[in-house]
Amino acid sequence: MALQELYIEKLVYGGDGLGHQDGKAIFVPFTAPGDTVLYEPVKDKKRFCKARLHKILQKSPYRVRPECPYFTMCGGCHWQHISYREQVLWKHDIFTATLVHHCGLSVNNVKPLIPSTSCLHYRSRARLRIRWRKKQADVGFFKGRTHSVIPVEHCAVLDQRLDETLKQCRKYLFTGSNAVARGTGLIILEAGDSGGVRVILDATSASVRKSGPSLRNNIDELRQCREMINAACTFPVTLMVKERSGVIKVGASQDMPPVIHPVSSKDIRLKLPPIGFSQINLGQNRTLVSIVMDAVRETMPRPSRILDLFCGMGNFTLPLAALCEEIHGVDSSSASIDAARLNAESNNIRNARFSASPVESFTASRRGMKEWDMVLLDPPRIGAASAVRAIADAGPPTIIYISCDPMTLSRDMKYLLEAGYSTRWSRPVDLFPHTYHIESITVLDRN
Repeated sequence: MALQELYIEKLVYGGDGLGHQDGKAIFVPFTAPGDTVLYEPVKDKKRFCKARLHKILQKSPYRVRPECPYFTMCGGCHWQHISYREQVLWKHDIFTATLVHHCGLSVNNVKPLIPSTSCLHYRSRARLRIRWRKKQADVGFFKGRTHSVIPVEHCAVLDQRLDETLKQCRKYLFTGSNAVARGTGLIILEAGDSGGVRVILDATSASVRKSGPSLRNNIDELRQCREMINAACTFPVTLMVKERSGVIKVGASQDMPPVIHPVSSKDIRLKLPPIGFSQINLGQNRTLVSIVMDAVRETMPRPSRILDLFCGMGNFTLPLAALCEEIHGVDSSSASIDAARLNAESNNIRNARFSASPVESFTASRRGMKEWDMVLLDPPRIGAASAVRAIADAGPPTIIYISCDPMTLSRDMKYLLEAGYSTRWSRPVDLFPHTYHIESITVLDRN
């Protein structure tokens, strides 16, 4: 199709730049507001067109040089070509416009977005794909909207400890025709505020199990590689193997799991279970926890019983325990609940209880839902539609909703507003610089 010229007006959720031509919305990735570009239509519909950037005719004043040589190839980042200051402004505008449009929220109810303290090397967890060839493996991330692996030597947003660990893993685990990690389809890297780095070799994919023997048969070789990786790094590295039969640790070295400090005082230490959920931007995680704690303090009367849904390993549950008489965390992951209980015990927190249960089942069947003074929920990207209905029926005085997707947040908020709640305030927080993703905290009170 013929190339066409377009002026980029704004950024939209999803990462694309948006312009209009003859009344039709044109979406072009890797553009910036103020760009004039040539684009090639890829998916041309009656009311919109998905396009490919062909050439920049005039650069936006907000364009900067990307930090990463893989930008536009790797699918991890969307906005490295835009100044971070401008990213922050657009994220706030996108978040506000979404809630205003879908929920009828006043712009005065949205507090300013809190930028990340660092826009590079902030990511404390990563999942890298492995594609095996004859003498080595391609280790990297998926190309945007594909399953093609883009090999990467380093990552500009990855914690520098993980970047160094990845370098050593590539050298000792994935190079050579007899590479000891052959059979791995995924490598997971995890770090905390303190403790060691954890490496998990995931060989559960059917497509990679055929490429070599079980990793458990290579334990001696893997142990030797772990020792060489530890010798090359200035921090302890734990190596683990995940197969369908479970996760095992390679070697008998002293266990130093990643430890997360959810409050700035470091009074609380959370040990991260293998492949457990934690926010990937640990500095901003403390910001989230601090905002939630302030929201609890400003709630009058002070809640005595709090229900924490999608609680994970206790990231919000345990800091909030100091602000109430009783708090109950619920999560569908039994491993996360086991970790939460251990974290409560190790931090000498005695007023926190936990249940391993799907949140939807817990809220639907729990007769005592009306007994909670406050409900906190931190669902995955798909939101919490069914749980929100059960919560609204129970009618707790206050709901705090932590969201990582403005669209599902607005859907769930709309239901709560129609069910008799009002928005005290909502605040976006940037946990994911150089991407379009937006974390947020919203506080709702029953009318």
